[in-house]
Amino acid sequence: PRAAKRLVAWLPDEPLLYDKLTPLEYLEFVAGLWEIDAPTARARAEELLTELDLWDQRDQRCESFSRGMKQKAALAGALIHAPRLMILDEPLTGLDAAAARHVKDMLRARVHSAQTLAHLLFIIASMALLVGGIGIMNIMLASVAQRTQEIGVRLAIGARPAAIRLQFLGEAVLLTALGGAVGLALGELATPRVAHARGWQVAMAPSADVLALGVAVAVGVVCGYYPATRASRLDPIE
Repeated sequence: PRAAKRLVAWLPDEPLLYDKLTPLEYLEFVAGLWEIDAPTARARAEELLTELDLWDQRDQRCESFSRGMKQKAALAGALIHAPRLMILDEPLTGLDAAAARHVKDMLRARVHSAQTLAHLLFIIASMALLVGGIGIMNIMLASVAQRTQEIGVRLAIGARPAAIRLQFLGEAVLLTALGGAVGLALGELATPRVAHARGWQVAMAPSADVLALGVAVAVGVVCGYYPATRASRLDPIE
């Protein structure tokens, strides 16, 4: 799919450049193919050319470049759309020892930054689930406290504790499922707009939506079980 291609970068062993273009023009052209807006493309091109020591040659045509300079320009073109996966075939070909070390350090830094961001997002998501779960539990406990009379009447006329437990557990699951669905809807609407404004490349997999709803339901089951059990154990006389 096209969305998946946006997350991948490929660099062949032989640089594929347009010799009549300057490296800056080449990067802006490639960015345009990825539908990156002009200001973002310019900023990324400047960053990459500076990082790869090509900024001073930004106005020279690629046909005048050495093999190593062409290799660095091609690498910049592969990275201009901030890919998540990089497939690089002999990326250090034509580079001297110092340049090769610099490129390796740059690629390692990018991978490390991506890993750090992934870990950070995982921590934020975990904290959000914990806070949300505590909120659901408190809401259900308050509901049990406010509906003590209703629960007592139902138990007095023959309702089984298991039925009371199932009722409150279902309410907790419904609450978290609705919250998850609203969050997914907002995410589906906001993510493409934010990504386009920031020049990010994102792919939204349907399986992630299913997983998110599943996690929301699981939170409802885990955090709703104690309030539901407490409701089922109320004394109808009290």
